[in-house]
Amino acid sequence: MNALIFIYLLTYGGAAVALFNPFYGLLAYICLAILRPDSLWHWIAVPANHSRIIAIAMLIGGSSTGSGTGVWGKASR
Repeated sequence: MNALIFIYLLTYGGAAVALFNPFYGLLAYICLAILRPDSLWHWIAVPANHSRIIAIAMLIGGSSTGSGTGVWGKASR
């Protein structure tokens, strides 16, 4: 039961935070890529594409926040 709560908190909490700061969404995405909840806890977690939920929230958050400043430093020379 604790694993299910952790996965849902990581998925939906990470998606909510990724809307405002995509970097934290990336961290949650990487955490889910390492854990692979569908394989690790297949008897408890419903296959719900947890990584896809965070990835979509990251893309929306990145496009709404402007995805950075556009200043490339030495790479622009």
